[in-house]
Amino acid sequence: MGVAFDPAELRSALDSAAHEHIGTLSDRIALLCAHFDPSVGRHSPAVMKATRVIGAAMVLGFIGWIVARRRAHSAGARR
Repeated sequence: MGVAFDPAELRSALDSAAHEHIGTLSDRIALLCAHFDPSVGRHSPAVMKATRVIGAAMVLGFIGWIVARRRAHSAGARR
């Protein structure tokens, strides 16, 4: 598959894992997204829940932004 690991980076990762340091928040999120169960053929339920929550939050945020813009526009029109 052409996958190769840099020996220095691998050693650093193993050393960090030995000290129970997994990485930054973005590293943890990336690891969460990598939870694929090949026996079932899909991602773990945690990944699907996170995807749904983030998607719903984005939709609600977008709706809130639209409402705020309309209120600001209508308040400016009344002056």
